[in-house]
Amino acid sequence: MSNKGKNKVCVICGDKSGGYHFNAITCESCKSFFRRNAMKSQDEFKCYLGSNCKMNIRDRNGCKRCRLEKCFAVGMKTSEEQKQMRKSMIEDNRNRKHSVATNSSRDSSDSDTSPSPQTMCNDVSSSSGPSDDDFADILMIAKKHEMSVTPIVRPITDYSNQFNELEGKRFSELLEATKFAVIPNDYTNTNQIILKNSLDAYKVLISKNDFQITNIIKMCKCLDTFNMLCETDRMILTKHSAMEIEMLRRLMCIDFENKYVNIIINDTTYKLHFDLYQNYPFRAKDYIGTDNNIYIDFLETMGLDWDSDITIVDLLTAIVLFNPNRPNLVHKHMVRHHQNIYLYLLQRYIRMKYRSELLTKGKFQRLMENLNLIFPNNEPNGIPP
Repeated sequence: MSNKGKNKVCVICGDKSGGYHFNAITCESCKSFFRRNAMKSQDEFKCYLGSNCKMNIRDRNGCKRCRLEKCFAVGMKTSEEQKQMRKSMIEDNRNRKHSVATNSSRDSSDSDTSPSPQTMCNDVSSSSGPSDDDFADILMIAKKHEMSVTPIVRPITDYSNQFNELEGKRFSELLEATKFAVIPNDYTNTNQIILKNSLDAYKVLISKNDFQITNIIKMCKCLDTFNMLCETDRMILTKHSAMEIEMLRRLMCIDFENKYVNIIINDTTYKLHFDLYQNYPFRAKDYIGTDNNIYIDFLETMGLDWDSDITIVDLLTAIVLFNPNRPNLVHKHMVRHHQNIYLYLLQRYIRMKYRSELLTKGKFQRLMENLNLIFPNNEPNGIPP
C-alpha cells in the first residue's frame, strides 16, 4: 500500500483515506469492496432507485451497483495479474472450507455424547428429540417445563433483583450485539413518500436487504453462543435465518395504527401500506415458507404482543437464529441448548416486566404461536440472490 493520499479522504464515500489503492485514493472499506467485486459483471448488481444512490459513509453499503460504478468512474482498476491472483485465492479458500467441513463431519461422527455444554460443542447431534420442522416444537417445550440455564449463585449488581451473573451476561451480550441489526425508525427529519404500487414497494425493500443482512451477520459474530459453534453450523444458521430475522425485525419500523411499513433510505422515508403485500411481485413463501397474507397477519398480531419493546424482538431474534431444525446441522444438540437459553431468558424477562405468572404464560405462549404462524414449515430458502 502506498502512503500517497494518507491525509486525504476517500474519493468514493468521503471516509478517511487508507492510502492509494487500485489507482485511486480510497478508504479501507471501499478498497476491500472493490477487491471483492471488481471482476464481477455490473449486471450482477441491481439498483432500484435509478442509479442515483448517495455514496457516503452511512449509505455506501446500501447499493452495490452504484458503489461499483463510482469506483470505476473515479479510475479504479485491477491488473490482469491481480485478477489471476484473486481467482487463485478464491479457489484455494473454497477448497480449504470444503476440506474443513469434511473433516469436521468425519471427526464428529466418532465423538461421544455428554450432557455438559463444553462437550456438547464437539458432539454430533443424534436423531433423538423432536424432528418437526417448525416452531411448534418450541411451544411444546415451553409448555412442558422452564428451560434451564446453568445457575451461578452470586448475582451481579446490574441484575441483582433480576438475572444471576450468567443470565445477565448472556442478556447484556445479546442486547449489545443486536445494536448492529437495529432498523432506523426516526422519520421526523425525512421527506416522506407514500408508495402506490407493489412493484415500487418491492424495489425499496429489496434495495435494503444486502445492507440489513450484512448487519445481521455482524450481530451473529458478536454472540459467544454463536462463535463457539463449528464453522459449518455457523454458515447454516446464518444462511437460513438471515431473511427470517430481517422480516421479524421489520416490526420496529411499522406504524401499526395506520398499517404502514416505513423504510428510510438516505433522507427519505418510504411508506408501504400493508395492502401492497397483496400484489407483491414475490411470495413471502419463497423466503420464509409462508404466504403474503399470513405475513400480514403476523405483523398485525405481533403488533399487539411485542408492546413496542425492542428487547422482546431482540430475544426472539436469537430464538430464530438458533433453530435446531435447520438442515444438515453438525451439532444440533448444541444449537438446541443455545436456543433454550434464549427461550428461558425471554420467559424471565416477561415475568420481570409484568410481575404476573398468568400474564407471563399468556404473553410467552402468544409470542411462540406468532412465530409458528410466520414460520409454519421452517423451510426457508436462505438469503435471496
